[in-house]
This record gives sequence, structure tokens and C-alpha cells, in this order.
Amino acid sequence: MMLPQLSRQSSQVELGQAPSGSSIPADTASATAETVTDTGLEHATETTIAGDGQDDSRGSVIVAAAASTDEQSVAATSAQDKKKGKTKAAGPKRKRTVSDSAPGELTTKKLRGSDSEGRLVDLMKIFPEELFREVLSYLDPVDLLHMARTDKKMRDFLMSKNSRLEWKKARENISGLPDCPDDLSEPQYANLVFEKHCHFCLRHSSIIIIYWTSRVRICSQCNGGKFRSIKGGPPALPKSVRPYVPHFVRSVGHGPRSHNRTYYNFAVEKKWVEEYSMAPDKERWAQEKIEMGKKIIEHSEACKAWYSEYKKKKEEEENALVQTRVDKILDLLREMGWGIELDDMGNQPDDEDVVDKFIVPLYQGCQKELTDRSTRKLLPTLTTYLKVYKEWRLKRIRTQCLQARARRLHRIVNSYRPTIGPSIIPLDIGNIYSQRAVMNLLLSPTEWEPRLEDLLPQFPQFELETLQEIARQLVQMVQAVRGSAHGLDVNTLLTLATTTFSCEAAQYREPRTLDVIRYPRVIWHGCATELVEVPTDVSAPESELSVIADAVGRIPWNTNGRIMYDVDTHWIMDHVLTLCGFNPDTTTAALMNRVSPVIECISCNDMHKGRMVMRWDAVPAHAFQCHKGQWRDTMRLTTLGGDFANVLKGRLDEEYHRKRASDAYNYMLCTLCRFRGTIVRVCQHIKDIHGVAKPSEAAGDFVCSPDAPTLAITYRAWPPRDEDEPIHPVHYVPTS
Repeated sequence: MMLPQLSRQSSQVELGQAPSGSSIPADTASATAETVTDTGLEHATETTIAGDGQDDSRGSVIVAAAASTDEQSVAATSAQDKKKGKTKAAGPKRKRTVSDSAPGELTTKKLRGSDSEGRLVDLMKIFPEELFREVLSYLDPVDLLHMARTDKKMRDFLMSKNSRLEWKKARENISGLPDCPDDLSEPQYANLVFEKHCHFCLRHSSIIIIYWTSRVRICSQCNGGKFRSIKGGPPALPKSVRPYVPHFVRSVGHGPRSHNRTYYNFAVEKKWVEEYSMAPDKERWAQEKIEMGKKIIEHSEACKAWYSEYKKKKEEEENALVQTRVDKILDLLREMGWGIELDDMGNQPDDEDVVDKFIVPLYQGCQKELTDRSTRKLLPTLTTYLKVYKEWRLKRIRTQCLQARARRLHRIVNSYRPTIGPSIIPLDIGNIYSQRAVMNLLLSPTEWEPRLEDLLPQFPQFELETLQEIARQLVQMVQAVRGSAHGLDVNTLLTLATTTFSCEAAQYREPRTLDVIRYPRVIWHGCATELVEVPTDVSAPESELSVIADAVGRIPWNTNGRIMYDVDTHWIMDHVLTLCGFNPDTTTAALMNRVSPVIECISCNDMHKGRMVMRWDAVPAHAFQCHKGQWRDTMRLTTLGGDFANVLKGRLDEEYHRKRASDAYNYMLCTLCRFRGTIVRVCQHIKDIHGVAKPSEAAGDFVCSPDAPTLAITYRAWPPRDEDEPIHPVHYVPTS
């Protein structure tokens, strides 16, 4: 399995390690601090190294021997001191001091003890010089630098002119590396190209920039004091020379105000200004600097191109090496029994948090060579994350299983609905999966495939239980307002003219909804089973019931608490029934529909538009729409009777049927196939599909859907009411 590779972390090397030869040209040896206004390096045109991870992949035997002999010498000295009873005197910790060596040169670390037996320098005595030089020619330049820092004699040997050929052969071992320029020695060139420390503070920073024209490596902290921005170049130098002063160009600012700014090497600039002022032949001096600058720029461009490819190749090699170590660790984990998790992890997105928690320590632990100790330390950490991943994997499989079962149940419920009559309450998936028998099948073990189709014969029983449970909840809402001492059966209580419900989603709209929700229509109300968020009383977000609800997009009836008893409409209906001469505590909505009293709002009488008359069930909508929140104080009602009331009933009935026939009223159902649409579409459907010549609602060819909203029918009657016309409310007599 090839897990996503991470970028290699650079190893940090402490100061005080082996010394290096000076790699800084004389022009940059006396850098003077100069404040730079903007030290950002993100747009520098020179090479930037973030965590340069240069490794000596060739693993020189001689370098390894040097390290080994160094450790032996220290160990031998420590043993001798212990035998003589010497103890280290207590005292304050010695502070690290900066040596007087040239800039960019690391100091030589002095070895403890006088015994030099086994040191690398002794190999020069054992091997003939020709053979020793032959061995050196197979190393890389950075290997020679490290060897020069192991011992003073070795340093003198490698830094002598006689070793120039070995340095050249070592450089030629690096494919494509440009030749050493005339202004640098071979050790200086190797130090510039391959080392990792800043040439000024000698520290190994996370960001090192190579300024090839200045022949320096510099960290972000030192950069501000060694380069400064000068508009147009150093003014003390001729214009022809200024472009060849070591510099870099960086973009500063943002947006339309961004521009390029040139930063010059302050030390070189100062030296060139002094040389120019003292030069007897200034034109010749300038021409020499120009020619030298052109060569340096040409060589720098070649170095930048080579270094880019070199870093890319090194990163590929290092990534391949890290991946080899990763594969070794993965093989060990498979032997420990984690193969299923590792195979599954390879198929997951890289940004999955549980996958990332495993990958990060895995690749971090493989950045260095694996040893028995490091492997024993890494494996427990990885197995801990694999245990977490196993739990996540099993939970994911369980979730996918529950989602598939829930969707299959949803399809079964949808296929059952057309088999029942249009007047029968259709089952909602939210009320189906909450049944105990259904839930037992859905939550059965993942390995077992339940036969959900066997639940079809139980759907009528589920329907009955659902209605009983919803009725129980509605009765509790009503009794919370009216009290329980009403003496009415459940069906009568729920069908009273004053028993109305509202939806929380529409209650706080401005203007408030004009719809009045009654029983049994409240059972079909879509908001009652709509999944907005899974409530805590249904399930926690991590529970299996939450997974099922999310898969089908529905929840058991009113689990979200949206349906509530409409207290405002209750009191409006109480006032209307009392005005009509009926008992609000016993009068049903069916009785009021048969009597069909005509109600007039005296407050809304308009001398230009006429009287405001309406059906009894339109009063709440009129109150909320026209009188807003002041309906208790501003709305004055009365009832109308006689021939004038009969005429108005006809007008209101016409308006009622006109609204039912509109294109917006999509609540008519074909009784033969449950086709849904407007009256016009349903009638045309019945003619074309079922062959009925004159379909009608009275003949039972189509019906109004149980979830159809209440139509608030109002009418402006003419002439308007006179201001001095007496008000005589009419009490209606119930008819059978």
C-alpha cells in the first residue's frame, strides 16, 4: 500500500560540530549591519532552502570511521578519569562563544584526551598517500568538508594546494554541477553549495537563502543586516558598475501598489566604493568589475538552474528512501494483524482526520534510519492510532449498512402507498421506522440481511398504532390549554371548531400564515416529520437512529416539536361561536360547516369598497392579516341573517370554488389511481385514463386531499354599511 507521502523534515544540527573551511569571498568577509525596512523573503529571486535535508547518501567509510574513533577516544578518556577518581568540578555552565574564524567557517571541535589512537588521521600513516588520495577522489565535496573538520592535521592536509585535484574529482562526482568559479576555492565552493548553516550566524535555520552572486548562504534573521535597499543602486559607484554589485530583487507591497525593490550586499558595496575612490584608473577598475560581474552572474544562473534540479532529485531520492522505511513498518504492522485496517486506509481520502492522525507519525518516524530501538518506539504509537481507526472503520461500515436498509425501507413504503384509498392516511417513513418491529430489523447485526419486505402485511397495524399515538399527543396539547375536565371523547375533542393547531415554522412569519390547521389534516402536515436537525430526544448525533433519520430525511411525527396548539385561533373561534349562539365547548367544525354562518367585520367596513364579509373559518386569517397583533382591540364582528345573508353565502361559495379551481390549488386526488393535481388536470386525467365522460366530486371520481390547506374566503359586499345602521347579531340554529 502506498500511503500519501509527507515532505521530509530537515534535521537540526547544533552549533559546535565539526569545522568547515571558509567559503565566503573576501568581499563579504567584513559585513556591516545595515537595517532593511522589509526583510520578507518570500519573493526573493535567489535560491531559498526550507529545511535543507542534505544527506550523505554515499555514506563514506572514512567519515564513519572518524565518528567511531571520536567516540572511542571520548569513552577512553572518561574511563581513565573515572579510574583515577577524578570528578568534574561543579560550576556555572560555560557559555558558547563565537570564534575569530572567518565568516561562514565553523570552528574546529577539540577532542578530549591526548590519546590519538584510532583516529582518522592515523589512516594517513597506515595507507600509502597515493591510495589514500585515490579513496578521497570517490567522495563527494561535502564528505571532504566533514573530514576536514575531524582533525587539525586532516584539515591541513585537505586544505593544502596539493589536495586541489581531490577536491576537483569530488566535485566531478556530482552530476551537472557547474565548475568552480575563479573567485572561489574548491572548499569555499563546496561550502556554498552543500552546507546547511548560515554563513554569518553559523546557525542552521529553517529557511536558508543562497545568494549566488554574493556567494553566501544567509538566514532570514541575518538578511536584514547584510543587504539594504538603494533606489537606483549605490550612488557612489558609476552607473555602469551598479548592476554588477551583488544584489537580489524582491516584490514588496500588495495589489496595485506592489513593486520590485533591489537589495544590495552592503559589505561588497562598501568595499567597492573604497576601491573605486582609491583606484588610480577608475575606468579600468570599472571595466574589470563589469567583466567579473558578468562572469559571476552567468555562473550564478547556471548554479541556480542546476541547484533546482539537484534539490528535486534529492527530494525524490529521500522520499523513496522514506517510503522504503514506511513499507517496512507497514509490513511489520501486517504481521501484527493490522492488514485489514491498512488496506482500508489506502482507499480513504487523504484529508480524512482519522487517516491523517496515523500517517503523520508514521512518516515522521521514518525520516531517519530505522533501528531496533526506534522501531520499538514507533510501533506502539502506530498501533494506538490503528485501534482508533478500527473503531472508525467499523462505525463507518455500520453507518453505510443502516443507510442502505433505511433507503430500501423507504422504497417499500412508497410502493405501498398507491395500494390504499385516497381518503386513508398514507404512512410516513418517519412513523414506520420508529415502530419496534421495524427498528429491530433495521438495527439487526451488520452481517445479517433482514427481509424488510416481510413487513408489508403489518403496515395496516402500523397505521392504526401511528394514528393512536398521534391522537394521544394532540389530546395532550389540547388538555394543556383547555384542561382535562371536558367530558368529551378523543374524536369529539379533536374535531371541535375551537380545536386548531399551528406550525412553529410558520407561526413567527410576518405576516403570520393565513392557514388554520385542524384534525385530521394536522397528521399530514409536512413540517411535523421534516428533518431539519436530529433532536436530542430522538437520538444523539452519534446514534444509529440518527443515521436512519438522516438517510430518509424524515423523523417520527412531531419529534421536532413544531406542531403546537394554536391558542390565538382558539380564542378567536371561541368568540365567533359565542357570537353565532353556539357552545364553544361542544360545537364541532362539521356542524359549523353545515350551518355556514356569514360573519361581517364592522371595523373593516369601507365606504369605497363595501362591507367585509367572510365564512366562519376565515375569521382567524382575517384577524392575523388585517388586524395584526391588535385584533383583540380593533376587530369588531357581527353575524348576518335573512335573504341578504343567503345571497352572500352564494357569493362566498362561488369564491370558494373559484380558488379550488385555480392553478395554485394542487390538492385534488383521483380516487382510482391517486393522481394528484388541480381540478382541471385531475378531471382531464380521469377522462383520458379511466374513460369517465363527466367526472365529478359528488360522484366520487376525485376528492380533496386530506392535507389540503384551509381556504380563507372573504368578500366585499355592496352597499357598504351605514355608520348609523344598528348592529343585530343573528344566532344560528344548528341543522341536522
